[in-house]
Amino acid sequence: MKEILRLFPESFQLLLEKHVDWSIVQELRLRIHQPIEMLDSKQRSKVGHLALTAADLSYVLNQISQFSLYRYKDELREGFITIEGGHRVGLAGKVNTENYKVETIKNISFMNIRIARASAGQAKRFLPYLKKEGRWCNTLIIGPRILEKLRSSGN
Repeated sequence: MKEILRLFPESFQLLLEKHVDWSIVQELRLRIHQPIEMLDSKQRSKVGHLALTAADLSYVLNQISQFSLYRYKDELREGFITIEGGHRVGLAGKVNTENYKVETIKNISFMNIRIARASAGQAKRFLPYLKKEGRWCNTLIIGPRILEKLRSSGN
């Protein structure tokens, strides 16, 4: 989980290395003036007692955005940034909207890092639909975002 550890100031890196079981962690929650919370499938627990400061959260945000938050403005509208390894970082703060759409997020005070994991065997249930008379069908699998873009463009 080096791609996640590198996001934190050194003092928190040591804390996370010592207290987080990376084989089961699903989320890390970061709030100003609170210790980091770790969630797995069974419980939620605090990672040590060291509380995050606004400067610590700013450090993490700069690492996530590579010091260029503007470059991620489209992702910010969705409320998260995808980082190396496929992990997603959800952000919360003051939201400015225009025409009922998110334009910017400012004063970020909370982050939620969702740990990406491979989930083997999930496509097996679709295999019967990909063959006809014992032969593979030509198939294109697309996600909901692409489907929505196709619908809105009229294609």
